[in-house]
Amino acid sequence: MKLIKKIMSKIFYFIMLFFSICRIILYSLTYKKRIYLFGIPVHGNLGDQAILISELKFLDDNFKDYKIILVESNIVLKFNLLLKKLIGKSLILISGGGFLGSLWMEEEKMFRKTIQNFPNNTIIVLPQTIYFSNDDYGLKILNDSKKIYSSHKNLYICCREIYSHDFMKKEFKNCCTLLIPDMVLYLDGILNLKNLDKILFCIRKDKEKIEYDFKTLDSYLNNYNHDYTDTVINKNVYFFDRNKILFSKIEQFSNYKLVITDRLHGMIFSLLAGTPCLVYENKSYKIKGVYKWINHIKTVKLYNENTITKDLSNLLRAKRYKYSKTEMSQNYNKLIELIKNNL
Repeated sequence: MKLIKKIMSKIFYFIMLFFSICRIILYSLTYKKRIYLFGIPVHGNLGDQAILISELKFLDDNFKDYKIILVESNIVLKFNLLLKKLIGKSLILISGGGFLGSLWMEEEKMFRKTIQNFPNNTIIVLPQTIYFSNDDYGLKILNDSKKIYSSHKNLYICCREIYSHDFMKKEFKNCCTLLIPDMVLYLDGILNLKNLDKILFCIRKDKEKIEYDFKTLDSYLNNYNHDYTDTVINKNVYFFDRNKILFSKIEQFSNYKLVITDRLHGMIFSLLAGTPCLVYENKSYKIKGVYKWINHIKTVKLYNENTITKDLSNLLRAKRYKYSKTEMSQNYNKLIELIKNNL
């Protein structure tokens, strides 16, 4: 049965890949005013899917006259000759996230290939975290990336937190960089007053994980039952169910008294859901960096061993907070102007 499911999943993947290529060709030949958005995720990381949904909302709000043509990462890697013929001199955007650097090399390769294959196009990277590990491997990837990034004369990289922004200014002096919030902060929050009076743990299991002993929280939370979830699901996510899956996850977050997470978008989903959140850092600096944008919001707290008792007490008593994108909207103005100036 598992083998049959795996085969069917592969068949469906190739059908969707064919559909995506046909859509890119049709839209490219039909629309004169178009923007290409590279690096579209189909994997089950709902943080990346949320970024895409937010980017599409942002582009629809500000660039209604342009057709946004979505290009998945694997199409960028495998069909570059076709793309070069179709795209011409159109603007290329790279979807945001946390994949530039040495942690997620397939996406880094996709970005490098875009730079090399489109030397005459303006390329704008939407808000990213850039991270290279502090070892020989990370140094090699960094040096290779420096050569490739600096070879492009019209490359702009938006960083979603100050640590990546400072790193880019120091190490990539030929690149133009902007500091812009994570795109998911462009979404409005919801407010669901349903409350299970339970704690939700959303803990990562991948290479960005830091091993925390969450049992140390038991003495503070022993009056509450716990549930567990993740912002990664074990299936591909396509255009027809992307919104439904994402907002179902945010609604799940809204049902709890408190979320404890070490995922960046676990923190942001909690904010959008109006649920108080205690957030732990991961291996990169993206969580503490993005947290700086929202640290004025009292229902989200970055873990601090010295204040944990006070923070948990306040979070468990906190009223739900309805987040509005208007709190952050002015921080996207530089990105709007940058795109306008390159169309």
